[in-house]
Amino acid sequence: GLVGAVILSRVGLWSFDLCAQSIVQEEVDEQSRGAFSTVEASFQNLFELLSYVTTIVFSKVDQFHWPVVISVIAVYVAGGTYTAFVRRRRGHLVHMPSCMKPRLEDNC
Repeated sequence: GLVGAVILSRVGLWSFDLCAQSIVQEEVDEQSRGAFSTVEASFQNLFELLSYVTTIVFSKVDQFHWPVVISVIAVYVAGGTYTAFVRRRRGHLVHMPSCMKPRLEDNC
């Protein structure tokens, strides 16, 4: 179970990274990509540093639930932020296949 969860988490992380890089390639103009990527790397390093700080602050075994709660909240905030971005950009969240859209003729 643990190995399977680790594999799934890695696949999820890689998928997220591919999506994020795709958005950067599509949305940021070529002249600004270097600066954007630098700021992005700075934020990643800052949040990684904050994860180390939470590990230092909550170092006792009975306090381990706090870094877990902070991590879960961070994941949900990131997901909500991305969902809001997609909704604002596209106007909807899910692309329905043409065969599932109500039409007079059958497309399936």
